[in-house]
Amino acid sequence: MIDLKLRLVAVACAAVLAACGGGGGGDDAQVEAEAAPETANEAAEATNASLAEKLVGTYVGCTPIDATTSARSTHTTAAGSNTELPYTFLYEKFPTPDCSGTRTGGYTQAGGKVQLSGVQVEVDGIKAEKIVLVLPNFSTFGSVSLNTWPTGNFKQVASIQGGKLRIGDRQQLGADGYPTRLSSTVFTKQ
Repeated sequence: MIDLKLRLVAVACAAVLAACGGGGGGDDAQVEAEAAPETANEAAEATNASLAEKLVGTYVGCTPIDATTSARSTHTTAAGSNTELPYTFLYEKFPTPDCSGTRTGGYTQAGGKVQLSGVQVEVDGIKAEKIVLVLPNFSTFGSVSLNTWPTGNFKQVASIQGGKLRIGDRQQLGADGYPTRLSSTVFTKQ
């Protein structure tokens, strides 16, 4: 369940990152030179601004837990700064393998943040961005029990391709603490 929450946040961030595209300009080299950032900090700020705009929204995905249950994760990211966006998470458990029927319980997490790094990496052959999820307390509802809940800062990667958000698999971390593989769960922007 913890993995799913982190994956959803990463997916939202990935959507923002993958949506970033090249600049334009004319054929005039002078126009392009004037539009180019003058410092590395300005370049990172410009990348983060584009990512932040694209990440804003709600992303939903369904993850099978076993043959008879599943979980729907909803990641909502609101407008914020170029480096940090407000984040809310909803996890709902279902007695079916496809997130249909009546939910049996779940948990919510509000007041979180997605911190954008501007650092691009390749994960499973796909361009992604490193992000940090800042996750505060949570509350449960229905018949869901959690042994522990991760609160604090969590390193994650996110990518978006074809309008689909994917995040890193938190079960496979590299030496730097970031996921080295992408989760199979795909989140769709609503």
